[in-house]
Amino acid sequence: MKKIKDKQYVEYGQYRKDRDSGHILTPDGLRFMCASHDYDPEAIGRHFLEVL
Repeated sequence: MKKIKDKQYVEYGQYRKDRDSGHILTPDGLRFMCASHDYDPEAIGRHFLEVL
């Protein structure tokens, strides 16, 4: 069995925290965003620019 390194464990913990707090865009989240803007690339781009 392969052991994980301490750094990998810390990075995974940070990933879980970011995922749980909504800081990571999942494929389902991206599909939802695209569908909510009727798959219009300009509207999607505007939305992401406003959010960022």
